[in-house]
Amino acid sequence: MAELVGVNYWSIALAGVVPALLFYLGIYSTVHVIARRQGFRPVTSEDLPDWRGAMTFARLAPIVAALLGLGFGVLNGNSVELTACYGMIAMLVAVLVARISSGEDPRAVIGIIIRALEAGGKGVVIVGILLVGAQVFVAMINLTGFGVAVTAAVLSIGQGQIWLIAGLMAIVCLIAGMGLPTSAAYVMVAAVFAPALIQQGIDPLVVHMFVLYYAALSVITPPVCLGVFVAATIAQAPWMKVAGETLRLGATAYALPMLFLAYPGMLGGGEAGDILRAILSGGVFALGVAHLLGGARLPWGGLSRLLWVVPIGLALMPPWPATAAAAIVFAILVVFSRKALGAAENIEMQTA
Repeated sequence: MAELVGVNYWSIALAGVVPALLFYLGIYSTVHVIARRQGFRPVTSEDLPDWRGAMTFARLAPIVAALLGLGFGVLNGNSVELTACYGMIAMLVAVLVARISSGEDPRAVIGIIIRALEAGGKGVVIVGILLVGAQVFVAMINLTGFGVAVTAAVLSIGQGQIWLIAGLMAIVCLIAGMGLPTSAAYVMVAAVFAPALIQQGIDPLVVHMFVLYYAALSVITPPVCLGVFVAATIAQAPWMKVAGETLRLGATAYALPMLFLAYPGMLGGGEAGDILRAILSGGVFALGVAHLLGGARLPWGGLSRLLWVVPIGLALMPPWPATAAAAIVFAILVVFSRKALGAAENIEMQTA
Protein backbone atom coordinates (compact mmCIF):
# COMPACT_ATOMS: atom_id res chain seq x y z
CA MET A 1 0.00 0.00 0.00
CA ALA A 2 2.87 2.36 0.76
CA GLU A 3 4.18 1.84 -2.77
CA LEU A 4 0.81 2.05 -4.51
CA VAL A 5 -0.47 5.11 -2.63
CA GLY A 6 2.90 6.86 -2.52
CA VAL A 7 3.04 7.61 1.22
CA ASN A 8 5.39 6.29 3.87
CA TYR A 9 4.68 3.16 5.88
CA TRP A 10 4.12 4.91 9.21
CA SER A 11 1.41 7.15 7.76
CA ILE A 12 -0.52 4.06 6.71
CA ALA A 13 0.11 2.33 10.04
CA LEU A 14 -1.19 5.35 11.96
CA ALA A 15 -4.20 5.60 9.64
CA GLY A 16 -5.14 2.04 10.57
CA VAL A 17 -5.04 2.56 14.34
CA VAL A 18 -8.55 3.99 14.91
CA PRO A 19 -10.34 1.50 12.61
CA ALA A 20 -8.52 -1.39 14.29
CA LEU A 21 -9.49 -0.16 17.76
CA LEU A 22 -13.12 0.25 16.69
CA PHE A 23 -13.11 -3.25 15.21
CA TYR A 24 -11.88 -4.80 18.46
CA LEU A 25 -14.23 -2.60 20.47
CA GLY A 26 -17.16 -3.95 18.45
CA ILE A 27 -16.14 -7.58 18.97
CA TYR A 28 -15.44 -7.15 22.68
CA SER A 29 -18.69 -5.27 23.31
CA THR A 30 -20.78 -7.82 21.40
CA VAL A 31 -19.29 -10.70 23.42
CA HIS A 32 -19.80 -8.71 26.64
CA VAL A 33 -23.47 -7.98 25.86
CA ILE A 34 -24.14 -11.62 24.97
CA ALA A 35 -22.40 -12.81 28.14
CA ARG A 36 -24.44 -10.45 30.34
CA ARG A 37 -27.69 -11.36 28.61
CA GLN A 38 -27.05 -15.08 29.04
CA GLY A 39 -26.14 -14.64 32.70
CA PHE A 40 -22.46 -15.51 32.60
CA ARG A 41 -20.77 -15.04 35.95
CA PRO A 42 -17.13 -14.14 36.66
CA VAL A 43 -14.85 -17.15 37.00
CA THR A 44 -13.98 -17.73 40.66
CA SER A 45 -10.51 -18.54 41.90
CA GLU A 46 -11.69 -22.07 42.74
CA ASP A 47 -12.53 -22.70 39.08
CA LEU A 48 -9.15 -21.54 37.82
CA PRO A 49 -6.28 -24.04 37.49
CA ASP A 50 -3.20 -23.57 39.59
CA TRP A 51 -0.75 -21.42 37.62
CA ARG A 52 2.14 -23.63 38.64
CA GLY A 53 0.42 -26.60 37.05
CA ALA A 54 -0.43 -24.65 33.91
CA MET A 55 3.02 -23.12 33.43
CA THR A 56 4.95 -26.37 33.25
CA PHE A 57 7.74 -26.97 30.76
CA ALA A 58 5.72 -29.61 28.92
CA ARG A 59 2.86 -27.14 28.33
CA LEU A 60 4.91 -24.04 27.51
CA ALA A 61 7.64 -25.56 25.35
CA PRO A 62 5.44 -26.27 22.26
CA ILE A 63 3.92 -22.78 22.33
CA VAL A 64 7.25 -21.01 22.73
CA ALA A 65 8.90 -23.20 20.09
CA ALA A 66 6.09 -22.56 17.59
CA LEU A 67 6.35 -18.80 18.10
CA LEU A 68 10.12 -18.91 17.71
CA GLY A 69 9.74 -20.92 14.50
CA LEU A 70 7.24 -18.44 13.10
CA GLY A 71 9.44 -15.53 14.16
CA PHE A 72 12.45 -17.07 12.45
CA GLY A 73 10.52 -17.48 9.21
CA VAL A 74 9.23 -13.91 9.29
CA LEU A 75 12.60 -12.34 10.10
CA ASN A 76 14.28 -14.54 7.49
CA GLY A 77 11.90 -13.21 4.83
CA ASN A 78 10.44 -16.62 3.97
CA SER A 79 7.03 -17.20 2.40
CA VAL A 80 3.94 -17.64 4.55
CA GLU A 81 3.84 -21.35 3.77
CA LEU A 82 7.48 -21.98 4.72
CA THR A 83 7.12 -19.84 7.84
CA ALA A 84 4.15 -21.96 8.93
CA CYS A 85 6.23 -25.11 8.33
CA TYR A 86 8.98 -23.76 10.57
CA GLY A 87 6.44 -23.14 13.31
CA MET A 88 4.89 -26.62 13.01
CA ILE A 89 8.25 -28.41 12.91
CA ALA A 90 9.50 -26.51 15.95
CA MET A 91 6.28 -27.27 17.83
CA LEU A 92 6.36 -31.01 17.01
CA VAL A 93 9.99 -31.31 18.10
CA ALA A 94 9.22 -29.42 21.31
CA VAL A 95 6.25 -31.69 22.08
CA LEU A 96 8.41 -34.76 21.54
CA VAL A 97 11.28 -33.51 23.69
CA ALA A 98 9.16 -32.00 26.46
CA ARG A 99 6.88 -35.01 26.96
CA ILE A 100 9.64 -37.61 26.78
CA SER A 101 11.80 -35.60 29.20
CA SER A 102 8.86 -35.49 31.62
CA GLY A 103 8.77 -39.30 31.72
CA GLU A 104 6.06 -40.17 29.17
CA ASP A 105 6.33 -43.24 26.96
CA PRO A 106 7.97 -42.24 23.62
CA ARG A 107 5.56 -44.48 21.69
CA ALA A 108 2.58 -42.75 23.30
CA VAL A 109 4.01 -39.34 22.44
CA ILE A 110 4.59 -40.35 18.81
CA GLY A 111 1.00 -41.63 18.69
CA ILE A 112 -0.26 -38.23 19.86
CA ILE A 113 1.74 -36.49 17.15
CA ILE A 114 0.48 -38.86 14.46
CA ARG A 115 -3.15 -38.33 15.51
CA ALA A 116 -2.63 -34.57 15.49
CA LEU A 117 -1.17 -34.68 11.98
CA GLU A 118 -4.04 -36.86 10.83
CA ALA A 119 -6.68 -34.51 12.27
CA GLY A 120 -4.90 -31.50 10.79
CA GLY A 121 -4.70 -33.16 7.39
CA LYS A 122 -8.44 -33.86 7.34
CA GLY A 123 -9.16 -30.24 8.19
CA VAL A 124 -6.84 -28.99 5.46
CA VAL A 125 -8.64 -31.08 2.83
CA ILE A 126 -11.91 -29.19 3.41
CA VAL A 127 -10.21 -25.81 3.25
CA GLY A 128 -8.05 -26.87 0.30
CA ILE A 129 -11.04 -27.75 -1.88
CA LEU A 130 -12.57 -24.34 -1.26
CA LEU A 131 -9.25 -22.63 -1.89
CA VAL A 132 -8.77 -24.36 -5.24
CA GLY A 133 -12.25 -23.37 -6.37
CA ALA A 134 -11.69 -19.77 -5.32
CA GLN A 135 -8.32 -19.65 -7.07
CA VAL A 136 -9.89 -20.88 -10.32
CA PHE A 137 -12.55 -18.18 -10.00
CA VAL A 138 -9.96 -15.43 -9.47
CA ALA A 139 -7.79 -16.71 -12.32
CA MET A 140 -10.77 -16.62 -14.68
CA ILE A 141 -11.49 -13.01 -13.68
CA ASN A 142 -7.91 -11.99 -14.43
CA LEU A 143 -7.58 -13.93 -17.68
CA THR A 144 -10.89 -12.84 -19.19
CA GLY A 145 -10.68 -9.19 -18.16
CA PHE A 146 -13.96 -9.59 -16.32
CA GLY A 147 -12.75 -7.36 -13.48
CA VAL A 148 -12.31 -4.38 -15.79
CA ALA A 149 -15.75 -5.00 -17.25
CA VAL A 150 -17.26 -5.11 -13.76
CA THR A 151 -15.61 -1.83 -12.87
CA ALA A 152 -17.02 -0.16 -15.96
CA ALA A 153 -20.47 -1.57 -15.19
CA VAL A 154 -20.36 -0.29 -11.60
CA LEU A 155 -19.44 3.21 -12.76
CA SER A 156 -22.21 3.10 -15.36
CA ILE A 157 -24.81 2.01 -12.81
CA GLY A 158 -23.59 4.43 -10.14
CA GLN A 159 -23.87 7.51 -12.38
CA GLY A 160 -21.57 9.46 -10.08
CA GLN A 161 -23.45 8.54 -6.88
CA ILE A 162 -20.58 7.93 -4.43
CA TRP A 163 -22.52 5.78 -1.96
CA LEU A 164 -24.04 3.58 -4.63
CA ILE A 165 -20.66 3.06 -6.31
CA ALA A 166 -19.04 2.35 -2.93
CA GLY A 167 -21.73 -0.20 -2.03
CA LEU A 168 -21.34 -2.02 -5.34
CA MET A 169 -17.56 -1.95 -5.04
CA ALA A 170 -17.79 -3.38 -1.53
CA ILE A 171 -19.72 -6.39 -2.87
CA VAL A 172 -17.26 -6.81 -5.75
CA CYS A 173 -14.24 -6.68 -3.41
CA LEU A 174 -15.83 -9.24 -1.08
CA ILE A 175 -16.28 -11.63 -4.00
CA ALA A 176 -12.88 -10.94 -5.55
CA GLY A 177 -11.06 -11.57 -2.27
CA MET A 178 -12.55 -15.02 -1.76
CA GLY A 179 -9.99 -17.67 -0.91
CA LEU A 180 -6.99 -15.38 -1.25
CA PRO A 181 -4.43 -14.41 1.41
CA THR A 182 -4.83 -10.82 2.59
CA SER A 183 -1.85 -9.45 0.64
CA ALA A 184 -2.84 -11.14 -2.63
CA ALA A 185 -6.48 -10.09 -2.26
CA TYR A 186 -5.46 -6.48 -1.62
CA VAL A 187 -3.09 -6.31 -4.58
CA MET A 188 -5.79 -7.58 -6.92
CA VAL A 189 -8.60 -5.26 -5.77
CA ALA A 190 -6.21 -2.30 -5.52
CA ALA A 191 -5.08 -2.80 -9.10
CA VAL A 192 -8.49 -3.52 -10.64
CA PHE A 193 -11.14 -1.75 -8.56
CA ALA A 194 -9.47 1.05 -6.55
CA PRO A 195 -8.94 3.37 -9.56
CA ALA A 196 -12.70 3.54 -10.11
CA LEU A 197 -13.24 5.06 -6.66
CA ILE A 198 -10.23 7.36 -6.95
CA GLN A 199 -11.77 8.75 -10.16
CA GLN A 200 -14.73 9.91 -8.05
CA GLY A 201 -12.45 12.32 -6.17
CA ILE A 202 -11.94 10.22 -3.03
CA ASP A 203 -8.54 10.37 -1.33
CA PRO A 204 -6.33 7.47 -2.53
CA LEU A 205 -5.45 6.37 1.01
CA VAL A 206 -9.15 6.19 1.94
CA VAL A 207 -9.88 4.17 -1.20
CA HIS A 208 -7.06 1.70 -0.63
CA MET A 209 -8.06 1.15 3.00
CA PHE A 210 -11.66 0.72 1.81
CA VAL A 211 -10.87 -2.02 -0.71
CA LEU A 212 -8.38 -3.69 1.67
CA TYR A 213 -11.00 -4.11 4.40
CA TYR A 214 -13.61 -5.63 2.12
CA ALA A 215 -11.13 -7.90 0.36
CA ALA A 216 -9.89 -9.17 3.74
CA LEU A 217 -13.45 -9.63 5.07
CA SER A 218 -14.05 -12.31 2.45
CA VAL A 219 -12.33 -14.72 4.83
CA ILE A 220 -15.41 -14.65 7.10
CA THR A 221 -18.07 -13.99 4.45
CA PRO A 222 -20.14 -16.98 3.24
CA PRO A 223 -20.17 -19.01 1.11
CA VAL A 224 -16.36 -19.41 0.87
CA CYS A 225 -15.37 -18.00 4.33
CA LEU A 226 -12.17 -20.02 4.76
CA GLY A 227 -11.67 -18.70 8.29
CA VAL A 228 -15.11 -19.95 9.27
CA PHE A 229 -14.43 -23.44 7.92
CA VAL A 230 -11.15 -23.59 9.83
CA ALA A 231 -12.86 -22.43 13.04
CA ALA A 232 -15.73 -24.88 12.55
CA THR A 233 -13.26 -27.73 12.08
CA ILE A 234 -11.40 -26.81 15.25
CA ALA A 235 -14.62 -26.34 17.25
CA GLN A 236 -16.26 -29.41 15.65
CA ALA A 237 -19.38 -27.34 15.07
CA PRO A 238 -21.66 -26.85 12.03
CA TRP A 239 -20.07 -24.29 9.74
CA MET A 240 -23.35 -22.47 9.11
CA LYS A 241 -23.80 -21.84 12.82
CA VAL A 242 -20.19 -20.68 13.13
CA ALA A 243 -20.68 -18.40 10.11
CA GLY A 244 -23.73 -16.81 11.73
CA GLU A 245 -21.87 -16.07 14.95
CA THR A 246 -18.89 -14.78 12.98
CA LEU A 247 -21.06 -12.35 11.04
CA ARG A 248 -22.62 -11.12 14.26
CA LEU A 249 -19.25 -10.54 15.91
CA GLY A 250 -17.69 -9.00 12.80
CA ALA A 251 -20.66 -6.84 11.81
CA THR A 252 -18.85 -3.63 12.75
CA ALA A 253 -16.05 -4.42 10.32
CA TYR A 254 -18.47 -4.49 7.38
CA ALA A 255 -19.57 -0.92 8.08
CA LEU A 256 -16.20 0.57 9.04
CA PRO A 257 -14.99 1.13 5.45
CA MET A 258 -18.16 3.10 4.72
CA LEU A 259 -17.31 5.28 7.71
CA PHE A 260 -13.95 6.00 6.05
CA LEU A 261 -15.89 7.75 3.29
CA ALA A 262 -18.18 9.64 5.68
CA TYR A 263 -15.41 10.53 8.14
CA PRO A 264 -11.95 10.84 6.53
CA GLY A 265 -10.75 11.92 9.97
CA MET A 266 -11.05 8.28 11.03
CA LEU A 267 -7.88 7.66 9.03
CA GLY A 268 -6.14 10.72 10.41
CA GLY A 269 -7.16 13.14 7.67
CA GLY A 270 -8.29 16.70 8.34
CA GLU A 271 -8.04 18.79 11.49
CA ALA A 272 -8.17 17.70 15.14
CA GLY A 273 -11.92 18.34 15.30
CA ASP A 274 -12.53 16.08 12.32
CA ILE A 275 -10.52 13.28 13.91
CA LEU A 276 -12.31 13.67 17.25
CA ARG A 277 -15.74 13.60 15.59
CA ALA A 278 -14.75 10.50 13.60
CA ILE A 279 -13.58 8.70 16.75
CA LEU A 280 -16.72 9.63 18.70
CA SER A 281 -19.09 8.69 15.87
CA GLY A 282 -17.22 5.45 15.20
CA GLY A 283 -17.24 4.54 18.88
CA VAL A 284 -20.99 5.12 19.23
CA PHE A 285 -21.59 3.19 16.02
CA ALA A 286 -19.49 0.19 17.12
CA LEU A 287 -21.09 0.07 20.58
CA GLY A 288 -24.59 0.54 19.17
CA VAL A 289 -24.16 -2.33 16.71
CA ALA A 290 -22.77 -4.49 19.53
CA HIS A 291 -25.81 -3.84 21.73
CA LEU A 292 -28.22 -4.38 18.83
CA LEU A 293 -26.75 -7.65 17.59
CA GLY A 294 -25.85 -8.82 21.08
CA GLY A 295 -29.51 -8.55 22.07
CA ALA A 296 -29.13 -5.99 24.84
CA ARG A 297 -32.37 -5.80 26.80
CA LEU A 298 -34.54 -2.72 27.16
CA PRO A 299 -37.48 -2.45 29.59
CA TRP A 300 -40.19 -1.87 26.96
CA GLY A 301 -40.57 -5.32 25.42
CA GLY A 302 -38.78 -7.29 22.74
CA LEU A 303 -39.31 -4.85 19.88
CA SER A 304 -37.80 -2.05 21.96
CA ARG A 305 -34.37 -3.50 21.14
CA LEU A 306 -34.75 -1.88 17.74
CA LEU A 307 -34.24 1.46 19.48
CA TRP A 308 -30.50 0.76 19.28
CA VAL A 309 -30.85 1.62 15.59
CA VAL A 310 -31.43 5.28 16.54
CA PRO A 311 -27.90 6.05 17.84
CA ILE A 312 -26.43 3.88 15.07
CA GLY A 313 -28.24 5.92 12.42
CA LEU A 314 -27.33 9.25 14.05
CA ALA A 315 -23.67 8.20 14.24
CA LEU A 316 -23.64 7.82 10.46
CA MET A 317 -24.60 11.47 9.95
CA PRO A 318 -21.57 13.75 9.59
CA PRO A 319 -22.83 16.97 11.32
CA TRP A 320 -21.65 17.53 14.89
CA PRO A 321 -25.22 17.85 16.31
CA ALA A 322 -26.03 14.38 14.97
CA THR A 323 -22.87 12.96 16.56
CA ALA A 324 -23.70 14.56 19.91
CA ALA A 325 -27.29 13.32 19.72
CA ALA A 326 -26.05 9.80 18.93
CA ALA A 327 -23.85 9.79 22.03
CA ILE A 328 -26.64 11.14 24.26
CA VAL A 329 -29.28 8.69 22.98
CA PHE A 330 -26.86 5.79 23.32
CA ALA A 331 -25.99 6.75 26.91
CA ILE A 332 -29.71 6.96 27.83
CA LEU A 333 -30.40 3.55 26.30
CA VAL A 334 -27.44 2.03 28.17
CA VAL A 335 -28.86 3.30 31.48
CA PHE A 336 -32.27 1.75 30.76
CA SER A 337 -30.63 -1.43 29.50
CA ARG A 338 -28.72 -1.88 32.73
CA LYS A 339 -31.91 -1.37 34.72
CA ALA A 340 -33.70 -3.98 32.62
CA LEU A 341 -30.78 -6.38 33.02
CA GLY A 342 -30.71 -5.85 36.79
CA ALA A 343 -34.46 -6.47 37.04
CA ALA A 344 -34.14 -9.68 35.01
CA GLU A 345 -31.27 -10.90 37.20
CA ASN A 346 -33.32 -10.22 40.37
CA ILE A 347 -36.24 -12.24 38.97
CA GLU A 348 -33.91 -15.12 38.13
CA MET A 349 -32.41 -15.05 41.63
CA GLN A 350 -35.86 -15.08 43.25
CA THR A 351 -36.97 -17.93 41.00
CA ALA A 352 -33.83 -19.95 41.87
